[in-house]
Amino acid sequence: MANLKIKSLGEIKEASDGRKYFQIGLSAGFGQAEVKTLIWETFKNDSKTSLPTTEKEWKRGNYADAKAAMESGETIDARIVTHKVEPYMIRDNSVNTYTTVVFADQKEEAVFAAANHPILDEETGELIGKKKAPKVVLATDEAKEEAAVEVK
Repeated sequence: MANLKIKSLGEIKEASDGRKYFQIGLSAGFGQAEVKTLIWETFKNDSKTSLPTTEKEWKRGNYADAKAAMESGETIDARIVTHKVEPYMIRDNSVNTYTTVVFADQKEEAVFAAANHPILDEETGELIGKKKAPKVVLATDEAKEEAAVEVK
């Protein structure tokens, strides 16, 4: 695992589901590309049922921690990873690689799949990992709100 430094820090924003998030830019050092990723609050799970609650927490670290790490030059145990993926569009261009930050406690396949860019095995052409399943909304009065989280 490489040691990355926080080079930039965005403002705290709030998604439509009430979770806060902010963007950090990480780099391996001078002259190296900066890759940005979002740090999200997560919903805590109930200790008895393991179901999500409405209570939120910062599992990866909060804004103050990130700011302190950036100011002190502290390194983060993570690496910048690029893989071939299924082609996707960015504006008018078809792209078949995806780059992201993978933290020490994460699996590459899971990170890429959660971003809807599962890794493409270059030898077999098969996808490694699964795409994130679309959200399912039940037909209830409460489900009349947006089905997906909208980032402001």
